[in-house]
Amino acid sequence: MKFYREHLDSQSAIVDHTGMSLQNTFTIIGSVLLLASCSASAPTAVDSGTSSSSDVSSSPAAEATILSPAPDSVVTSPLVVTGRADNSWFFEGSLPVKVVDADGNVLAAEPGQAKTDWMTPGIIEFEAHLEFTTTARTGFIVVAKDNPSGDPERDAEIKIPVKFE
Repeated sequence: MKFYREHLDSQSAIVDHTGMSLQNTFTIIGSVLLLASCSASAPTAVDSGTSSSSDVSSSPAAEATILSPAPDSVVTSPLVVTGRADNSWFFEGSLPVKVVDADGNVLAAEPGQAKTDWMTPGIIEFEAHLEFTTTARTGFIVVAKDNPSGDPERDAEIKIPVKFE
């Protein structure tokens, strides 16, 4: 019983000295640690704002976006397409980019090249140069997740509508 009393006396000395009990100190430390663990860096989603015109399967618009050209803009050949995509969309530093007409006929297809190290986790910028000819008035720019496995569950794409001049 003597040890218990001495222990209580030493705790009360801490309370007298700091103005805070050990229980309050541990509560504050626990809260700080909890907040720190909640604010650990989470993946950043990029919203392309094209979900209404995209074939969405498992939210590709959150993983990739086409920055240029803008949706519904008039495009001509040669065309430079720029965008951002999660590094999981790349294989060997590239991902498929194509221009299709309104009927889905492929007018041009070229790999979009990562502008930085594609092995770095997170969002990677890409650029593709496409040349095409068409008599169609409208079509789409399509960016796809490179899927060398061929597994349909790993397929994803985003597309934006464009007009041809």
